[in-house]
Amino acid sequence: LGAGSLMLCAVEGGSVVGVVEVSIEPRDGRVPGDVRPLHPPWAPRERVAYVSNLAVVSALRGKGLGRRLLRAAEGLAARWGHGEVYLHASADQPKLLRFYADQDYAPLPEFDAPQWVLALSGREQTRYHCRPLDSRDVESLAAAADAMRRTGQRRA
Repeated sequence: LGAGSLMLCAVEGGSVVGVVEVSIEPRDGRVPGDVRPLHPPWAPRERVAYVSNLAVVSALRGKGLGRRLLRAAEGLAARWGHGEVYLHASADQPKLLRFYADQDYAPLPEFDAPQWVLALSGREQTRYHCRPLDSRDVESLAAAADAMRRTGQRRA
């Protein structure tokens, strides 16, 4: 993990059963391995809350743990003063895209990597998404992050 990032882990019976990372990244739609030219160092780059590496063990998928981890990450973003959260999802996984749509994440296809970038990097197409954090739910998201931090997310 880099500076400005935090990983949350859900633990059950002494084993990690789910994880999510939240970090502060440039709002440029890039993923590791993106070979497009970098922005000039003098150009201002907006930095945003970015969620990555959301994963739940297969035996617990579909039981709400991924949603709780995502909400906790959003709570951290809210606590850090961000009004929206960004993430990438594989463009070839309809179930995953539905999950994020159900969580109110809007796709941002204008950030899709061009085919030549995918060919050079060997990466799959991912889609950048954004969810504005409604002022009404910022408190509940922050509470979710606090609860996960206090309990170590021992409930799965």
